[in-house]
Amino acid sequence: MVITLLKNKSIYISIIISIISIIITTAINIQIANEYLRVDGKTKALFGLKEIFQFSYQYYVCILGVAAMIFAVKANNRTVSKTMTLLLSISTIVLVFVRFWRLLV
Repeated sequence: MVITLLKNKSIYISIIISIISIIITTAINIQIANEYLRVDGKTKALFGLKEIFQFSYQYYVCILGVAAMIFAVKANNRTVSKTMTLLLSISTIVLVFVRFWRLLV
């Protein structure tokens, strides 16, 4: 499998982009969780609005997930590595829109 990844550069690039996107999304969600813990009761009630306005840049990370998916689809072979790379890029896109910072609180 490692040899297949090295032969097909688009799959390798897709995996790297997906991992970078997951790291950025996790860092943003940690910032959101820290901000939620810092605010008082009134602001917690309207935190969804604050999250949208203050952390709206988190949705730009989805562009990286789409780019990873494009590289995965561009791969020439039909192997397990291509399927796994597609699943990784799809999960990267979904992870951007899931509010998993609530699990960190």
